[in-house]
Amino acid sequence: MRFNDRVSVGEVKKTAEGYLVATARVCRTGVQEYYASELGDIALKAGFKPNDIVRVNRPESEVFSDQSLKSLTRVPVTVDHPPEEVTPDNWSKYAVGEVGDAYARDGQWVVVSPMIKDARGIQAAQTSHKEISMGYTANLVDAADKSIADLDMVGIVYNHQALVPRGRAGPQARIGDSWGVSPVTDNQPGGKPTPE
Repeated sequence: MRFNDRVSVGEVKKTAEGYLVATARVCRTGVQEYYASELGDIALKAGFKPNDIVRVNRPESEVFSDQSLKSLTRVPVTVDHPPEEVTPDNWSKYAVGEVGDAYARDGQWVVVSPMIKDARGIQAAQTSHKEISMGYTANLVDAADKSIADLDMVGIVYNHQALVPRGRAGPQARIGDSWGVSPVTDNQPGGKPTPE
């Protein structure tokens, strides 16, 4: 299943050549809430009705797994989510930069440093697209701890990091620009998910 999450871009600097380099928290552990209809058959087969809220946990063991973190390095940066996965066949069509090959852990967060090299991408990042949304695939399984979540997200593999408009409002803010679903509620670290 394809997912996206939104976060604000962190510290941004310009290099001597004019490229943009940012430091951003891009993904984290914890519970996010989705509509069952957005999660497809797995939520419906688990007994949820389409408009029910489903709590999805991203366990620390998955977010910080070697497979997940290695897939995050060198992913392309795009302006908005492309309608398909970014591959060598379409990279030049969608990419405006890339995430570096280093990452760090900041508590529950993964931090990376994307570089935007394309003039169109730089313009978007400085004006209309000031948030980051990771495009990735993952599987959903029954939650190990049903007291905090209904499903666990496992096998997280990143495909791209999209620059997206800031502060889109309303119910469409959850829909990921043809890429996938994003949470209705993102319970921040220390917050409590909505009870069943």
